[in-house]
Amino acid sequence: MSRMSARVTVDQNFLVRSRFWFARLGLALIVGVVIGLGVMSQASAARERPGPSVLTSFDGPFDPATGPPDATLAAGPSRIVELVNSQYAIVERNGVGVSGPIRDLVGATQSMFLSDPQVVWDPDSKRFFFSIFENRGSSSPDEGIAWGFSKTDTPGSTEDWCRYFTRFNYGSAAFPDRPSLGLSTDFVMFVSERFGIPNEDPQGVDLAWIKKPEKNPHCPNENTLNTGITPLTDSNGAPVQWGTAVREVDPSSTGWVIAQPSTTSASLLLYEIHKHGAGATVAGPRPVAVPAYSPPPPAPQAGFTAAGLPAPTLETKGYLTQAYGAFDPRFGHIDIWTAHGVAGGAGAAVRWYEINPSAAVTDQVGTITDPTLYVFNGTIAPDRLVSGKVRALGSDMVMTLNTSSLTTDAAIGVVSKHGADPQSAITFVKTSLGPNIDFNCFQPTRPSCRWGDYSGTSPDPGAPATGPTGQIWIINQWNIASVDDATVDWRTFTALTLP
Repeated sequence: MSRMSARVTVDQNFLVRSRFWFARLGLALIVGVVIGLGVMSQASAARERPGPSVLTSFDGPFDPATGPPDATLAAGPSRIVELVNSQYAIVERNGVGVSGPIRDLVGATQSMFLSDPQVVWDPDSKRFFFSIFENRGSSSPDEGIAWGFSKTDTPGSTEDWCRYFTRFNYGSAAFPDRPSLGLSTDFVMFVSERFGIPNEDPQGVDLAWIKKPEKNPHCPNENTLNTGITPLTDSNGAPVQWGTAVREVDPSSTGWVIAQPSTTSASLLLYEIHKHGAGATVAGPRPVAVPAYSPPPPAPQAGFTAAGLPAPTLETKGYLTQAYGAFDPRFGHIDIWTAHGVAGGAGAAVRWYEINPSAAVTDQVGTITDPTLYVFNGTIAPDRLVSGKVRALGSDMVMTLNTSSLTTDAAIGVVSKHGADPQSAITFVKTSLGPNIDFNCFQPTRPSCRWGDYSGTSPDPGAPATGPTGQIWIINQWNIASVDDATVDWRTFTALTLP
């Protein structure tokens, strides 16, 4: 799908308010970590704080007929639901379970186009929700969002789900690209980039919402569900650039959306969603000042094509990935954790934020950079534990990311941060066996190979409540090896991490 180009300015060093990796040709020292009231080097941080531990790991779902995976997952107390383009998996905590075509989960036929899956665990109603962009049309467009929820907290098959298709105001006129998925106690929310049909002209960013159905073993009729959609604009009425709906770990009647403005590179925008009668009201935007950023350049990768040419670069992307809303006992309030790609380090870096939405200020900001590795495709989650009456932890985080360079294949890494302690070095958990070269690299309108388009993280509601930290599940992309557009060799990897 098309993506709007970033229109931002140059990255700067900044102050924030308030284990290693041996590359093929040597040691890469991590730099540029921002902590507390100043800036300190990543090499110093690594001596004080090791990276996350991996408690368990297993291969995630994949489909060699599509790409990129758009990998996402959600952790319930005893089940993990994983979605990638064209495939689903419902597994126990050891990775054992069922999997199959995602159309079976959605209730779609083979002729329907599906892309951009999302899944989230809802601690409020103790069930999973999913969403995916769907075109039901065969001879003409019929665009909308397929979505649904599990009838139980332990779904075991595709029969354990209620599923729907909501057009909102897309249909034959426009389509919702890369819809994010967020939840409050009252609403299921989708934030999508809107593109016109047939020219794929960018038309801004939409917030679509559905009044959250009551938890019931029977699926309610779709005609009984209240829905709505509104464009997201800045204070001057200009469309925003990108946005994502917030997933609430601590359930609240206030829903949140965070977006990137199209007219400045030194702020983010917050929107509040509240119940109003049978519908919703959207308040905002409120700006949140952040260090200036610019879009990341594509990432080089090692290897060569079948023709002997250097492997093409990988897309790094600058949009906000998933966002979590969770109570942080260190600060004493709900915060929003999110991240996006920025220019920095060897070329590409990942910037993350912990934002106090009530005050519209940042509580923490950090950047993951490396002098020799491009860092990209990062997604963050706090270690907040909410399960039944248990509400604990929430001051630590884990982020999953990818790295690559001209001499290294793409790898999956994880970074953690404990409270006010320094950010950790990158711990690498999976390295590709060769370059990523497939049909996505040779499209006329794309100078780089598709990668991602996003990774996934999920706080673990099944973590021990007595531990000093919580646990966080991650899923991300790696690659076996491919040298031409005849083979798609991407894979996904799932891990349970301890910050």
